[in-house]
Parts: sequence; structure tokens; C-alpha cells
Amino acid sequence: AGAVGHYAVQMASQLGAARVISTVSTPQKAAIAREAGADDVVNYKTEPLVQRMAKLTQGQGVDRIIELDMAANA
Repeated sequence: AGAVGHYAVQMASQLGAARVISTVSTPQKAAIAREAGADDVVNYKTEPLVQRMAKLTQGQGVDRIIELDMAANA
């Protein structure tokens, strides 16, 4: 729910993504993601991410992933 993540969620939502699922690390960031337009939010610190995504997508997975972990992508 940093600035780049916020805008990514907002743009995906406004540009017609069928469904926007955001991952966050705190309840505060979850609220920000929802306000930006996320349809669903998964807190990867408190929820099993893979299982939750499978449930949200009925086992179909997602079409696109935007990874914004700058430390991991440096």
C-alpha cells in the first residue's frame, strides 16, 4: 500500500480489471488498498497466501501479477 502499489490498484480498477486482488502486510494497508479499489485483500502476514488466492479464484489463479517489492527486484 505504498504509493506505487496504491496507484497500481487504482489504475487496474479504473481501467476495467474484472477483479483486483491486493496483498498487504497490515490491516491499515488493507484499508488503503480497499479505498484504492481492490476487490479483495489478502494479508500475507496473517493468512496462508497460496490457499487464500486459490479460494478467491476458485482454483483458477490470476491473469496478471504486479510485483512491487523493490528490495526483491533491485
